[in-house]
Amino acid sequence: MARAKEIAGLDCEAPAADGVQIVLRTRLEDMCALRPQALDWSDIEGVHSMRVASRRLRSALRDFQPLFRRRELRPLGKRLRIIAATLGDVRDKDVAIMAFEELAAQAPIEIAEGIRSMLAEHNLARERARVALAAAITEDTLIQLQADFALGLERGVRRTQAGNGKTDKGKANKEVLAETRFREAGRRVIQMRWQELQDHSASLYHPFATDPLHELRITAKRLRYAIELFATCFGEDRLVPFAKEVAELQTSLGELHDCDVWIEWFGKCLDELPQPGESGVKAAGDSTAAVLNISDPHRPAVIWLIDHFVKARTKHYRAALAGWHDWETNDFAARLTATLDRPSIRNATFPVKLPGNNSTPEGPRRVRAAKSVHQNEKG
Repeated sequence: MARAKEIAGLDCEAPAADGVQIVLRTRLEDMCALRPQALDWSDIEGVHSMRVASRRLRSALRDFQPLFRRRELRPLGKRLRIIAATLGDVRDKDVAIMAFEELAAQAPIEIAEGIRSMLAEHNLARERARVALAAAITEDTLIQLQADFALGLERGVRRTQAGNGKTDKGKANKEVLAETRFREAGRRVIQMRWQELQDHSASLYHPFATDPLHELRITAKRLRYAIELFATCFGEDRLVPFAKEVAELQTSLGELHDCDVWIEWFGKCLDELPQPGESGVKAAGDSTAAVLNISDPHRPAVIWLIDHFVKARTKHYRAALAGWHDWETNDFAARLTATLDRPSIRNATFPVKLPGNNSTPEGPRRVRAAKSVHQNEKG
């Protein structure tokens, strides 16, 4: 899998506004460079690689939002969301197809037949999603996006010398951040992302609160991306281990969320199918059962799949809860704060190597959720 491009010339002691432009340009270039792989249908990891690159770019934009005039970058953010959505649609179909194939191999013969019969509609849906993706990331589209992005950065970065003299508190805070060194901005961003994770952590004590647990996963992902981005400024050997710890929590929460999605889908299918002894179809057209090409003969397979993912969900939830308890026991927050507060590294002008996509849990996560849940896979 392609690795992220190095960010050459990033100076951790230079003004944050300078470092931000270097980081975001490189992130965008990295994403756009993955277009050929994303459109190579012979290897589904190409789509995943470009999707992860788009997530890293959007996460960095969120981290540095106080440094920008929002009106300059808001239209670009919308265009990036469209690209991310089309990449995600194809990736979701890829994962669903892999999941059905893997589960069919695990299931009893009579169940496997029902699972395989669901694949046809998924393959058709993926073809439609691929057509949409190809239209969304044409070469000309990405070239124009890069040009507009460069102009937006130039116009949008906040610098105090370009201020209008107003002294309201919000503007003052943003100007202070603009004058901050890149390293200090990184410390603030990581602390902010950690606080967000803590604010959502209570959802772990409510195992069936699916939406809050999903939000917790998202905040964990943002914290990990921020740690990885600024790791060089604090010493990779010091900070990267924290990113790995967060990645483990994110993986457990991600697999838990995937189980929730499957359980909901198949539950709706059973709602829409006639009950034993009934005739007719409760729902048709764009119903879940119709979309998934599921009919009454599939009922045993659907029930088997729900049982499969309920067991998996319990395992992943317990792994996430245990991981959080371990953080509390070992004082993750204090260790992270102490690392961020240590003296800066001298001669901190060097390329920052961004983590490659093969270091992220997103790719294997969804496959594992479908592939080995029935075998009590790790969370």
